[in-house]
Amino acid sequence: MGVTGRAALIAAGVLAAGAWLAERRRAAAGHAAPRRSVRAALTDLQRAGRNGMSKEASAALIEKTLHDLFGHIPETAGPVEGDRERAARAVLQEVRFLRYAPQLGDYTDKIRDVAQRAAEVVRRWA
Repeated sequence: MGVTGRAALIAAGVLAAGAWLAERRRAAAGHAAPRRSVRAALTDLQRAGRNGMSKEASAALIEKTLHDLFGHIPETAGPVEGDRERAARAVLQEVRFLRYAPQLGDYTDKIRDVAQRAAEVVRRWA
């Protein structure tokens, strides 16, 4: 590998590291997720409870989508917490209830309702 190839490799590494650091800083500061991530999250949330997706798979999809956008959301409130964290936690509590609820009937409407509430949280705070 020549000098030009090494320089290109180093430049690509620096750019990748810079993008990674910028994303980490934005997430740590509570800034909004990139628009592409928001659109992808909304698309994922629309899939929940559709096309024969089980309630467990739907709940996992909703939970993963919220965690991907907002990071780790603890199950209990912290000392300093905003409206965003409270809203996301409320949706996650419903999701966990649905995931572990006994299979006593059809949860499709409830799953879609929770997915819609999750989408509202994403639109408002992501």
